Amino acid sequence: MKAPGTPPMLLLVPGWGFDGSIWHGLWDGPSGPGACRPVPLDPPGYGGTPLPSGPYHLGTLAEACAAALKGPAFLLGWSLGALAVLELARRLLAAGPRGTASDFPCELLGLILVSATPRFLTGPRWPHGQAPSLLADFARALQQDPAAARRRFLALQVRGCHDPRSALRQLQALDASSTPPHPSALAAGLEILRATDLRPALADITCPALVIHGEGDAVVPPAAGAALAAALPRARLLTLPAAGHVPFLARPQAFRQAVEAFCHAR
Repeated sequence: MKAPGTPPMLLLVPGWGFDGSIWHGLWDGPSGPGACRPVPLDPPGYGGTPLPSGPYHLGTLAEACAAALKGPAFLLGWSLGALAVLELARRLLAAGPRGTASDFPCELLGLILVSATPRFLTGPRWPHGQAPSLLADFARALQQDPAAARRRFLALQVRGCHDPRSALRQLQALDASSTPPHPSALAAGLEILRATDLRPALADITCPALVIHGEGDAVVPPAAGAALAAALPRARLLTLPAAGHVPFLARPQAFRQAVEAFCHAR
Protein backbone atom coordinates (compact mmCIF):
# COMPACT_ATOMS: atom_id res chain seq x y z
CA MET A 1 0.00 0.00 0.00
CA LYS A 2 1.23 3.50 -0.66
CA ALA A 3 1.89 5.86 2.22
CA PRO A 4 -0.76 8.53 2.92
CA GLY A 5 -0.23 11.53 0.68
CA THR A 6 2.10 9.68 -1.69
CA PRO A 7 1.04 10.20 -5.32
CA PRO A 8 0.62 7.16 -7.55
CA MET A 9 3.60 5.94 -9.51
CA LEU A 10 3.83 6.40 -13.28
CA LEU A 11 6.24 3.69 -14.41
CA LEU A 12 7.95 4.66 -17.68
CA VAL A 13 9.05 1.61 -19.67
CA PRO A 14 11.32 2.26 -22.68
CA GLY A 15 11.40 0.51 -26.03
CA TRP A 16 13.99 -1.69 -27.69
CA GLY A 17 17.53 -0.34 -27.50
CA PHE A 18 16.85 2.37 -24.91
CA ASP A 19 17.12 2.63 -21.14
CA GLY A 20 15.15 4.91 -18.83
CA SER A 21 17.13 7.97 -19.89
CA ILE A 22 14.92 8.20 -23.01
CA TRP A 23 12.35 9.89 -20.75
CA HIS A 24 14.81 12.56 -19.57
CA GLY A 25 13.29 16.02 -19.60
CA LEU A 26 9.76 14.87 -20.42
CA TRP A 27 8.61 15.86 -16.94
CA ASP A 28 10.61 18.22 -14.76
CA GLY A 29 10.72 17.84 -11.00
CA PRO A 30 9.39 15.02 -8.81
CA SER A 31 5.74 15.43 -9.79
CA GLY A 32 4.46 14.27 -13.13
CA PRO A 33 1.09 14.17 -14.85
CA GLY A 34 -1.91 14.20 -12.56
CA ALA A 35 0.41 14.51 -9.53
CA CYS A 36 1.94 11.11 -10.34
CA ARG A 37 5.55 10.18 -9.61
CA PRO A 38 7.34 9.44 -12.90
CA VAL A 39 9.72 6.50 -12.39
CA PRO A 40 11.86 5.57 -15.44
CA LEU A 41 12.70 1.88 -15.70
CA ASP A 42 16.01 0.41 -16.85
CA PRO A 43 15.08 -3.07 -18.13
CA PRO A 44 17.48 -6.00 -17.62
CA GLY A 45 20.64 -5.42 -19.62
CA TYR A 46 20.06 -1.66 -19.87
CA GLY A 47 21.40 1.27 -17.88
CA GLY A 48 23.60 -0.93 -15.72
CA THR A 49 20.78 -3.29 -14.70
CA PRO A 50 22.18 -6.83 -14.80
CA LEU A 51 20.95 -9.45 -17.18
CA PRO A 52 18.63 -12.13 -15.78
CA SER A 53 20.24 -15.34 -14.58
CA GLY A 54 17.82 -17.42 -16.67
CA PRO A 55 16.07 -17.05 -20.02
CA TYR A 56 15.25 -13.55 -21.25
CA HIS A 57 11.70 -13.35 -22.63
CA LEU A 58 8.61 -11.14 -22.43
CA GLY A 59 7.88 -12.39 -18.93
CA THR A 60 11.35 -11.19 -17.88
CA LEU A 61 10.42 -7.64 -18.88
CA ALA A 62 7.01 -7.88 -17.19
CA GLU A 63 8.63 -9.11 -13.98
CA ALA A 64 11.15 -6.26 -14.10
CA CYS A 65 8.24 -3.82 -14.29
CA ALA A 66 6.45 -5.60 -11.44
CA ALA A 67 9.53 -5.42 -9.23
CA ALA A 68 9.46 -1.61 -9.45
CA LEU A 69 5.80 -1.28 -8.42
CA LYS A 70 4.33 -0.60 -4.99
CA GLY A 71 0.79 0.60 -4.41
CA PRO A 72 -1.45 2.26 -7.02
CA ALA A 73 0.32 2.81 -10.33
CA PHE A 74 -0.05 3.79 -13.94
CA LEU A 75 2.07 1.92 -16.50
CA LEU A 76 3.40 3.75 -19.54
CA GLY A 77 5.13 1.60 -22.14
CA TRP A 78 6.67 2.61 -25.44
CA SER A 79 7.01 0.13 -28.33
CA LEU A 80 8.65 -3.02 -26.90
CA GLY A 81 7.97 -1.54 -23.46
CA ALA A 82 4.26 -1.47 -24.30
CA LEU A 83 4.35 -5.24 -24.90
CA ALA A 84 5.87 -5.63 -21.42
CA VAL A 85 3.17 -3.40 -19.94
CA LEU A 86 0.40 -5.37 -21.66
CA GLU A 87 1.87 -8.64 -20.42
CA LEU A 88 2.08 -7.34 -16.85
CA ALA A 89 -1.49 -6.02 -17.05
CA ARG A 90 -2.63 -9.44 -18.27
CA ARG A 91 -0.98 -11.08 -15.26
CA LEU A 92 -2.24 -8.52 -12.77
CA LEU A 93 -5.84 -8.68 -13.96
CA ALA A 94 -5.79 -12.46 -14.06
CA ALA A 95 -4.74 -12.41 -10.39
CA GLY A 96 -7.82 -10.59 -9.13
CA PRO A 97 -10.59 -8.11 -9.95
CA ARG A 98 -8.56 -5.09 -8.80
CA GLY A 99 -5.36 -6.19 -10.45
CA THR A 100 -3.66 -7.20 -7.22
CA ALA A 101 -1.78 -10.31 -6.21
CA SER A 102 0.83 -11.26 -3.66
CA ASP A 103 3.44 -11.56 -6.41
CA PHE A 104 2.55 -8.10 -7.79
CA PRO A 105 1.83 -5.66 -4.91
CA CYS A 106 0.18 -3.07 -7.13
CA GLU A 107 -3.24 -1.64 -7.86
CA LEU A 108 -3.35 -1.00 -11.58
CA LEU A 109 -4.88 2.41 -12.33
CA GLY A 110 -4.41 2.49 -16.08
CA LEU A 111 -2.17 1.91 -19.09
CA ILE A 112 -0.62 4.40 -21.50
CA LEU A 113 0.53 2.49 -24.59
CA VAL A 114 2.79 4.49 -26.90
CA SER A 115 3.60 3.41 -30.48
CA ALA A 116 2.23 0.05 -29.42
CA THR A 117 1.11 -3.15 -31.08
CA PRO A 118 0.05 -6.55 -29.74
CA ARG A 119 2.01 -8.23 -32.55
CA PHE A 120 5.06 -6.67 -34.21
CA LEU A 121 5.17 -8.88 -37.31
CA THR A 122 2.55 -9.50 -39.95
CA GLY A 123 0.69 -12.78 -39.69
CA PRO A 124 -2.68 -14.47 -40.11
CA ARG A 125 -5.45 -11.86 -39.87
CA TRP A 126 -2.83 -9.27 -38.93
CA PRO A 127 -1.57 -7.07 -41.78
CA HIS A 128 -0.55 -4.28 -39.37
CA GLY A 129 3.08 -5.23 -38.84
CA GLN A 130 6.53 -5.54 -40.29
CA ALA A 131 7.53 -8.42 -42.56
CA PRO A 132 9.39 -11.20 -40.71
CA SER A 133 12.21 -10.95 -43.26
CA LEU A 134 12.82 -7.30 -42.34
CA LEU A 135 13.30 -8.15 -38.67
CA ALA A 136 15.62 -11.03 -39.59
CA ASP A 137 17.64 -8.74 -41.87
CA PHE A 138 17.97 -6.17 -39.10
CA ALA A 139 19.11 -8.83 -36.62
CA ARG A 140 21.87 -9.89 -39.05
CA ALA A 141 22.89 -6.27 -39.65
CA LEU A 142 23.10 -5.70 -35.90
CA GLN A 143 25.55 -8.59 -35.61
CA GLN A 144 27.66 -7.55 -38.60
CA ASP A 145 27.86 -3.79 -38.01
CA PRO A 146 26.13 -2.71 -34.78
CA ALA A 147 26.96 0.99 -35.16
CA ALA A 148 25.56 1.24 -38.70
CA ALA A 149 22.45 -0.76 -37.76
CA ARG A 150 21.92 1.51 -34.79
CA ARG A 151 22.17 4.64 -36.95
CA ARG A 152 19.58 3.30 -39.39
CA PHE A 153 17.30 2.37 -36.51
CA LEU A 154 17.48 5.86 -34.99
CA ALA A 155 16.70 7.45 -38.35
CA LEU A 156 13.68 5.19 -38.76
CA GLN A 157 12.35 6.28 -35.36
CA VAL A 158 11.92 9.91 -36.46
CA ARG A 159 10.49 9.29 -39.93
CA GLY A 160 7.10 10.98 -40.10
CA CYS A 161 8.01 13.76 -37.64
CA HIS A 162 7.35 17.35 -38.64
CA ASP A 163 11.05 18.14 -38.05
CA PRO A 164 12.90 14.83 -38.37
CA ARG A 165 16.38 16.37 -38.24
CA SER A 166 15.71 18.06 -34.92
CA ALA A 167 14.06 14.93 -33.51
CA LEU A 168 16.98 12.81 -34.71
CA ARG A 169 19.53 15.11 -33.05
CA GLN A 170 17.59 14.90 -29.81
CA LEU A 171 17.31 11.13 -30.04
CA GLN A 172 21.00 10.79 -30.85
CA ALA A 173 21.93 12.95 -27.85
CA LEU A 174 19.78 10.84 -25.53
CA ASP A 175 21.28 7.68 -26.99
CA ALA A 176 24.86 8.95 -26.66
CA SER A 177 24.36 9.91 -23.01
CA SER A 178 23.02 6.49 -21.98
CA THR A 179 24.89 3.34 -20.99
CA PRO A 180 25.21 1.04 -24.02
CA PRO A 181 22.79 -1.90 -23.74
CA HIS A 182 24.13 -5.41 -23.39
CA PRO A 183 24.17 -7.24 -26.76
CA SER A 184 22.28 -10.15 -25.19
CA ALA A 185 19.48 -7.79 -24.16
CA LEU A 186 19.26 -6.43 -27.70
CA ALA A 187 19.10 -9.93 -29.16
CA ALA A 188 16.48 -11.00 -26.62
CA GLY A 189 14.37 -7.95 -27.43
CA LEU A 190 14.37 -8.79 -31.14
CA GLU A 191 13.32 -12.35 -30.34
CA ILE A 192 10.47 -11.03 -28.17
CA LEU A 193 9.31 -8.86 -31.07
CA ARG A 194 9.50 -11.85 -33.40
CA ALA A 195 7.64 -14.29 -31.16
CA THR A 196 5.03 -12.25 -29.27
CA ASP A 197 1.34 -12.16 -30.14
CA LEU A 198 -0.83 -10.76 -27.35
CA ARG A 199 -4.02 -10.46 -29.39
CA PRO A 200 -5.77 -13.34 -27.57
CA ALA A 201 -5.25 -11.60 -24.20
CA LEU A 202 -6.51 -8.14 -25.09
CA ALA A 203 -10.19 -8.72 -24.26
CA ASP A 204 -9.20 -9.60 -20.68
CA ILE A 205 -7.20 -6.40 -20.09
CA THR A 206 -10.12 -4.42 -18.72
CA CYS A 207 -8.36 -1.50 -17.03
CA PRO A 208 -8.58 1.99 -18.60
CA ALA A 209 -6.05 2.51 -21.38
CA LEU A 210 -4.84 5.34 -23.58
CA VAL A 211 -3.20 4.36 -26.87
CA ILE A 212 -1.00 7.13 -28.32
CA HIS A 213 0.33 6.74 -31.86
CA GLY A 214 2.14 9.00 -34.29
CA GLU A 215 0.35 9.20 -37.62
CA GLY A 216 3.66 8.87 -39.49
CA ASP A 217 5.07 5.93 -37.50
CA ALA A 218 7.32 3.88 -39.79
CA VAL A 219 8.15 1.21 -37.18
CA VAL A 220 4.70 0.25 -35.88
CA PRO A 221 1.97 1.14 -38.41
CA PRO A 222 -0.74 3.45 -37.05
CA ALA A 223 -3.29 0.80 -38.03
CA ALA A 224 -1.75 -1.46 -35.38
CA GLY A 225 -2.39 1.14 -32.70
CA ALA A 226 -5.96 1.59 -33.91
CA ALA A 227 -6.57 -2.17 -33.85
CA LEU A 228 -5.05 -2.40 -30.37
CA ALA A 229 -7.32 0.35 -29.05
CA ALA A 230 -10.37 -1.29 -30.63
CA ALA A 231 -9.56 -4.67 -29.06
CA LEU A 232 -8.99 -3.37 -25.51
CA PRO A 233 -12.35 -3.07 -23.67
CA ARG A 234 -11.71 0.37 -22.14
CA ALA A 235 -9.20 2.03 -24.45
CA ARG A 236 -9.14 5.36 -26.24
CA LEU A 237 -6.94 6.10 -29.25
CA LEU A 238 -5.07 9.37 -29.71
CA THR A 239 -3.28 9.83 -33.03
CA LEU A 240 -0.76 12.68 -33.05
CA PRO A 241 -0.17 14.35 -36.41
CA ALA A 242 3.36 15.09 -37.65
CA ALA A 243 4.79 12.46 -35.31
CA GLY A 244 6.59 9.18 -35.96
CA HIS A 245 7.62 6.38 -33.63
CA VAL A 246 8.78 8.81 -30.93
CA PRO A 247 5.69 11.03 -30.43
CA PHE A 248 6.95 12.16 -27.01
CA LEU A 249 9.92 13.82 -28.77
CA ALA A 250 8.07 15.06 -31.86
CA ARG A 251 5.05 16.43 -30.00
CA PRO A 252 6.12 16.68 -26.33
CA GLN A 253 3.49 19.21 -25.22
CA ALA A 254 0.57 17.34 -26.79
CA PHE A 255 1.96 14.08 -25.42
CA ARG A 256 2.30 15.42 -21.87
CA GLN A 257 -1.16 16.95 -21.95
CA ALA A 258 -2.73 13.69 -23.10
CA VAL A 259 -1.01 11.65 -20.41
CA GLU A 260 -1.80 14.24 -17.74
CA ALA A 261 -5.49 14.31 -18.67
CA PHE A 262 -5.70 10.51 -18.64
CA CYS A 263 -4.03 10.18 -15.24
CA HIS A 264 -6.03 13.05 -13.74
CA ALA A 265 -9.31 11.43 -14.86
CA ARG A 266 -8.43 8.22 -13.05
